[in-house]
Amino acid sequence: MTILENIIDNTYKDLKRLEPGEFPFALVELDGFKKWFTTNGNFWTEGFWIGKLVDIWKLTGDKTFLDYAFKNYQFISRRKEDTTTHDLGFLFYHSAWKIKEYFPVVKDIKQAVCSLMKRYNAKYNLISAWFSKELNSDVFIVDTFMNLILPFDYYASLGDRENTEKIVEIAKTMCNLFIGKHGNVLQAFVEGENGLKPVKIQGKSPTSCWSRGFAWALYGCTWLWKRTRMKIFAEAFNRMINYLEEREYFPYIPYDFEDVKSNITDSSAAVIISCALALGKDITVKSQSISRKIIAWIKNECLTEDSRLIHGCYHYPKRQFIDNELIFGDYYFLMLMKGGC
Repeated sequence: MTILENIIDNTYKDLKRLEPGEFPFALVELDGFKKWFTTNGNFWTEGFWIGKLVDIWKLTGDKTFLDYAFKNYQFISRRKEDTTTHDLGFLFYHSAWKIKEYFPVVKDIKQAVCSLMKRYNAKYNLISAWFSKELNSDVFIVDTFMNLILPFDYYASLGDRENTEKIVEIAKTMCNLFIGKHGNVLQAFVEGENGLKPVKIQGKSPTSCWSRGFAWALYGCTWLWKRTRMKIFAEAFNRMINYLEEREYFPYIPYDFEDVKSNITDSSAAVIISCALALGKDITVKSQSISRKIIAWIKNECLTEDSRLIHGCYHYPKRQFIDNELIFGDYYFLMLMKGGC
C-alpha cells in the first residue's frame, strides 16, 4: 500500500474505534495497546479530525467519512460563541468551512468570526490568545497566524474589503513582531514596562525558536502571500527558510531549534513546515529542494510500517505527549501526501 492508502486505512480503523464526540488527540500506549487519548469538543484541535474525515471522503467518495464528520461537528458547533479563545480559526476553518457546501453551517462561521474578532486588541493591532492574571496582560502568540485564515476567507467571500484589509494588517504586525531579521520566530509576547516583551510558552526559553511556532508562522505567511502577493510575506518566508536551511542538523526538526540536545523531535512541526514550503514554491525555487529533504527525513525517521506519523511533540516543557502521533500532525501529513496544502 502507498502512504496515502495507509493513511486512509488507518483513519477508517480509528473512525470505527471512536464514538461521535470522541476526538482523537494523541495516540498513546496503555497496557501494551495503542489507544487514542481523546478530547470532547472543548479543546483547540477537534477541527483537524473533522477536516481529515472530509478530505478522505473527497479522496475516496465513501460517504461514511462525511457523515461521521458532520456528526462530530455537532459537538463543536456551540464553540462558535466562545469569546475566550483565539483558536476558533483552527476549530472552524478545518471543519465548518470545509463542509459549508454540504451542510447549513454558514451562520456558525459568521458567529465564529465575530467571536474571534472580539479578542482584537486595538492598541497592539493583534488578536489576544488569552488574558494572564498573573502577568496582568493579554498574551499574544504565534499560533494566531493560522487563526487569521478563517476571518480572511470569510470576509473575502463577502467582498468585505475593509475587514479583509484589517486581517492583513494584523498579519503584517505579526510578521514584524514575531519573525526576526534572521528568520527565527518568537513564541509569544506580553505587555511589559516598555511595550511588548517575549515570553516562553512551549519553547526552551522566551527568545528561543520553538519549531511548531516556526511552522505556524511559515505556513501563515505563505498562505497570506498566496492570497495577497504582498512583499512583506514573501520576504518573511525567505528569511525563515534561510534560517531553517542554516541549522547544522537540518533536515532534522527538533521541538525547539535551539534545544537539539534534548533529542526531542517534532514530526508535527516537520509536516506543517513541508506544507508551507509546498505553498511557497512560487516564492523561491529553493522551497522545493528544502521540502524534499524534510519529507525524506519524515519518511525515514517518523513513520511506522503502516505509515502512522510518530515522534510528534505536543508540549515538552510540561512533558505532555512528547513522543506521540498527534492529530494536527496527521491532518497536515494527509494534506502533504494528497497534495493541495
